[in-house]
Amino acid sequence: LHEVNFLPRRFDEKGRENMSHPSLEMRTSAVAQSNGPSADRQEAKGVEAGGGDGKGFVRRSSMKKKVAMTAAALLIFVIGFLSGAVWMSTKFANSMSMGSLGPDQEEPATFNSGDQLWAYQFYGGMLKNEEQLKPLPPGKGVLQIKITRDEAPAAGVGCKLFLNGKFKTSEQATSESGVLSFNLPEGEWYINGMQCSRWKNKPEGDFMLVSPSRRSLHTNEGEFFPSFGDKGKKVTVNKKTPESPQVSLFLNQRVALLWPKKMGQKQEASLAKTKIYWEPYPKAVDYLIKVQHVTREGNTTTYMPVIRKRVKGTTSFPLSQLAHARDTAAKEEYAVTVEAYDANGDFMSESQSFDGTFTLTDGNVLVEDKHGIYGSADQDTVNSVYRETKIIESAETMIKEKMYDQAEALLSKVTENDLQGKKHLMTGYLSALRGNCKKAKALFDEAQRKGVDCVPDEYQGNCK
Repeated sequence: LHEVNFLPRRFDEKGRENMSHPSLEMRTSAVAQSNGPSADRQEAKGVEAGGGDGKGFVRRSSMKKKVAMTAAALLIFVIGFLSGAVWMSTKFANSMSMGSLGPDQEEPATFNSGDQLWAYQFYGGMLKNEEQLKPLPPGKGVLQIKITRDEAPAAGVGCKLFLNGKFKTSEQATSESGVLSFNLPEGEWYINGMQCSRWKNKPEGDFMLVSPSRRSLHTNEGEFFPSFGDKGKKVTVNKKTPESPQVSLFLNQRVALLWPKKMGQKQEASLAKTKIYWEPYPKAVDYLIKVQHVTREGNTTTYMPVIRKRVKGTTSFPLSQLAHARDTAAKEEYAVTVEAYDANGDFMSESQSFDGTFTLTDGNVLVEDKHGIYGSADQDTVNSVYRETKIIESAETMIKEKMYDQAEALLSKVTENDLQGKKHLMTGYLSALRGNCKKAKALFDEAQRKGVDCVPDEYQGNCK
């Protein structure tokens, strides 16, 4: 969810980004398709047209060679011209994309292919495709952002900003002091996110942007997406250059996840034998393991949180210690993220999101653990909750198929305390469809008191 809508990217089968220019790819394809019939077929046609002595073929062959040489020369000229045009357009685009430079702001750096970076910071607000965002309006206000790595300025980092849910900046590079500076109208602004895609003379490794003290293990227990409800990061912009940048960020190296292996989908695993592994992270005291359930439908892949576990003093965790249940028919897919926290409980880094996935081949499934990151329910309770969750899912299907009596009978079998909210939600859904709005409202209210976040409009029907 963090990475969507900012930059379309393509990868080959080894996970390497394809940076080739689409227009050049199309030209190459067009040249390949323009090749006519093979020489053998052309010669055969020449003999048939020239008669048995072959003189007609010689005349035609000679003429075809001249035509072919002329076409080849023309093709070389066209390719050379197009290559020059692409080179000039790239140079022109770079010179025009600088935008309005603020104080302490350098010209955009010259990058090479080894300088690629994929680092972003999301602060909240509306997510839109970048094509829908407008260029940042000009102004005399100064907004500055400082980026550091290992407490030293990170120079030559090319970044762009997304603001107020409708504006974007051009990509600019940090100065020698690690500062990005943008000119924009004075007043209050909300930064939705920042994306950095280049870093001149980038060190080896994967890096991510981290906002100091923004994510804490103690305050929100490493929530999966703690910022989606916010408008963004609020900043005040004036004409005067600020004494210190309004925003500070770190470029930290990512946690290196060793298993599941990077870019490997559906790696086979078993509860008894498999462990999640990662490399020790400098100065990290706590780690938080997050397991997501992966669903693939067509071109859409969905990651839903299942389990979070806090780990201290080790860099591995056996799958057998995660909440699980028996389901021999299920072939579920999972992704893993490992987060690192310092001695104060402040977030430091995490592994690349959703790089590799795994599936259990021993007839088990991983299930949501209501006890959070500090403990686990007993196995009998976990099995019972999983079984009754499936009952609720079946009841919902029956309700949609208008099998109301059968759905009501199924819901009566749900007895686990952890599922009472969902049970009341489904029973309210059933009552609304039967036209009993008073009962439906009371059941929806009770469902929310028991932990259900919201009641979908679909469930309320004509009782809204």
